[in-house]
Amino acid sequence: MTSSAEVIRLALLALITGVALPLLIQLFLTLRAMRLAAEGVEKRLDKILDDLGGLADGVRARAAAPSALGATLAAAVPAFLAGVQAFRTSFHQAPAPAPAGEDRGDDHPKRERDQAKERSHEQ
Repeated sequence: MTSSAEVIRLALLALITGVALPLLIQLFLTLRAMRLAAEGVEKRLDKILDDLGGLADGVRARAAAPSALGATLAAAVPAFLAGVQAFRTSFHQAPAPAPAGEDRGDDHPKRERDQAKERSHEQ
């Protein structure tokens, strides 16, 4: 007859095998599904990156060699806007007329210097 230790050992071995075998099968199926999903994502990502590369090449081609009209407009638009701004500024800032009896000639800065000297001497 078999001893009780052998029976317990055999029962534990059967229990471990009964638990481990389904776990290993489930692990295998899960890993296989993950591998297939990763391959699908990789294919889609490669296609998207190829499309994006094509778009980037098109943008580089257009940016590297602008048309003659584009180059002309790129140079003319800022100059035109500066001219319009200068024209508008000239209308808004008309020179103020000189008050009667006051001469606004070349000696105006000299008079300011003389007045500043007099003020410094007064102190």
